[in-house]
Amino acid sequence: MKKTSIAFLWQKFVDRIGEDLMHFIFPRYCIVCGGRMHRGGKVFCLQCAANFPYTHMQAKEGNDVEQLFWGLLPIERAHCFMYHYSHSPFSEIVYSLKYKNMPWVGVEMGRMMAQELLNETNFFSGIDYIVPIPLHPRRLKSRGYNQCDCLIEGIYQVTKIPKRDDVLVRKRHNPTQTKLSRGERINNSEALFACPIPEDLTGKHILLVDDVLTTGSTIVACGDAMRLVRGLKVSILVLARAVD
Repeated sequence: MKKTSIAFLWQKFVDRIGEDLMHFIFPRYCIVCGGRMHRGGKVFCLQCAANFPYTHMQAKEGNDVEQLFWGLLPIERAHCFMYHYSHSPFSEIVYSLKYKNMPWVGVEMGRMMAQELLNETNFFSGIDYIVPIPLHPRRLKSRGYNQCDCLIEGIYQVTKIPKRDDVLVRKRHNPTQTKLSRGERINNSEALFACPIPEDLTGKHILLVDDVLTTGSTIVACGDAMRLVRGLKVSILVLARAVD
């Protein structure tokens, strides 16, 4: 027993030295400010972490995200992890994930979101599947990955809730919604998705995961595609809430 304990402590020491060496040779830099990160840092540094735009809505029933869907889509619960201001340095997190070919950012942010909710709430209680907002095959090919899948990978590592990416599909390739008005976004999202195997969702509770929430029109369109599924419950988890 004593030898086992000594061997364990020695291995931990060796692992720590190895991590320190790798961090020295291949340092990581903060996505937000560009500064060199502390050992163990993943996406942003300690200084940026202290100023991170958390929403702090995880324990609030009837929070801003839930209210956005009142009268549009019946949901069980909803949460958004951070606020996304277009001219804030923290917008680099979303930009890096979507446009700079950095899927690992999504995985780490997914882990952070899930860990926060798991530690402080029962948000994941009763959820059967995690479902990404699907990309059209054309956009998936050009980007190389669905950023929502990256977030879900991180969430899965914490919760072990399985992903289903076959129960919701995008029917057409719609223009990007970045510069559209609220009304244009709603029109752009009409009849956008389909639920090809509704029987697989009967009586289930799913968690829809998206990267950025603006008007909610895309998520409402997903709900419309599944509105005839009997006994379906829907919750929502989003990385960033766009704020003017």
